[in-house]
Amino acid sequence: SHCGKHERREVLDGLRDGAYPALAANRVLDEGVDVPEVKVAVVIGGTASTRQAQQRLGRILRRAGNQRATLYEIVCSDTNEERRSRQRRSSPAYTGTRHRKPGKRR
Repeated sequence: SHCGKHERREVLDGLRDGAYPALAANRVLDEGVDVPEVKVAVVIGGTASTRQAQQRLGRILRRAGNQRATLYEIVCSDTNEERRSRQRRSSPAYTGTRHRKPGKRR
């Protein structure tokens, strides 16, 4: 991020409070940010790792109450972006399934 911590906090507070209807930012939803007031997130480019994508998804899925949140990912077709996006969407974080390690009991 090119902005300082103070500016970043002010912008995110404005997003939470409704002062800003939208935010365009690079990697702001990766880690350390909770924005449950956000109803829609749009990720442009699909080069993020599965972990980064899970972090982004988790930021908006912490919705207040029973409200609904949506994550859109825009990628270029017939590219590595599209292939990685498909791989991420088949991961347990997106499908709601869990993988168990062999020999471990729940």
